[in-house]
This record gives sequence, C-alpha cells and structure tokens, in this order.
Amino acid sequence: MVATPRLLAGAATGRLLRRPWLALPAAVLTHFVLDAIPHAGYGFLLTPGRPLTPQPLAPPAAELALGVALLVCVAWRATDRWLVVASAPAAEVPDALFRMPL
Repeated sequence: MVATPRLLAGAATGRLLRRPWLALPAAVLTHFVLDAIPHAGYGFLLTPGRPLTPQPLAPPAAELALGVALLVCVAWRATDRWLVVASAPAAEVPDALFRMPL
C-alpha cells in the first residue's frame, strides 16, 4: 500500500487515543487493518535484479511527500503533536521489519 493512508491512519490513532502506551501499538495495528483492504502499491520497484533509477522512484517519492505534508497539517492543531508524529511512522513499522533484506 502507498504510505499516505498508513501515515494518516497512524496519526489519527495517536490524536484520538492520546495515551502513548495505547496509541503506538494501536497505530501498528492499523497497518494490518489497512492491509486487509485490497490495494495497490509500489512493490514492483523492489523486484530483484531490477535497477533502481530516479524515474520509477518519482511517484512513490511524490506520494510520500504528500503524506508528510498532510501529517504536518494533522499534527499542527494537535495538543500532543509528538504523539501524533510518533504514531504516524508506527503504522509503517511492519513493512519496515518484514520487507528488509537480511
């Protein structure tokens, strides 16, 4: 899945729950909830043997920039900004753990 929905779901979880011990694990769980919804992503860029060039990386980079800009907008008005900002990448943690080459 693209990053923007996950970032915003994690940020919304942090903003709604307001307790770090509850918000951060719940933000990680939003990853799996969103994975249950049929979606497209940029997984084709990670095929072995395919060189990474700037041209195919432009759409995911632009989409990530949009997600970060929207995250700033959500966090701007929050009273506990640090929790909103920390919960957003928490929703991406499972992909970072399970898709890293070992």
